[in-house]
Amino acid sequence: MAGVAHEFALYYPDLPTKQTANYALKAEELMHRIKQVLRLVAEDELVLFNAECHATFKITAITKKEILGLLGKPVCNAQFSPHITVYLPILKRVALEEALYAAVELGAQAIQLISTQKTPPLGNKQELERLNRIIIAAAEQSKNFAVPKLYAPVPLAHALAQANNKAAKVYADATGTPLLEIMQQITTKKPADLIFMVGPAGDLIEEEKLAVITAGFALCALTPTVLRSQQALALGLGALRALQ
Repeated sequence: MAGVAHEFALYYPDLPTKQTANYALKAEELMHRIKQVLRLVAEDELVLFNAECHATFKITAITKKEILGLLGKPVCNAQFSPHITVYLPILKRVALEEALYAAVELGAQAIQLISTQKTPPLGNKQELERLNRIIIAAAEQSKNFAVPKLYAPVPLAHALAQANNKAAKVYADATGTPLLEIMQQITTKKPADLIFMVGPAGDLIEEEKLAVITAGFALCALTPTVLRSQQALALGLGALRALQ
């Protein structure tokens, strides 16, 4: 029996809000990916999406200047509850990429990068743009079309000060309350917003952790062992997202 063809999803910020017959794609980068990378042809179908909605697009013809197709009715992207913001310290390159990928796959709606005493500098504006491209790639692969917003790094003290006072706040820490108890507390309270934070490599310094606790974050032991930051993010965020 023939296998089911894989359905590709591509980010397209200019996606129309209405169903359109004979819609023409003219964005050069998107056309290149469809023609040269994915090697799609007439009659193939894919999904186009932006941060608000997604729609099917069935190719009818491909020319040098445009790709014609039938654009389906746009559907609003799923909105998970609670709204989860990840406070993510700047990690080394590979670890940061893994953490961002996991945050998208597991349904974070916002990612606030944090600078601490132990974090390396992020770099320039081009580096932030590269991280946004990683987020989009993760959304395409995972089919989580609601692309989370990535915020430029701010000092930890600033992030704690701007945190929503009504949000449930959780910090991954091996000395904290067991994960199951934290999950039960959140299930009971049913907060509309949740902030989940992991520490940098080597953890926060004592003064920073005290500031996190003072800001109302519950320390949560994900496992009895010490995890890398990107592992803690994936495990903790996955568990908290499962509470929807």
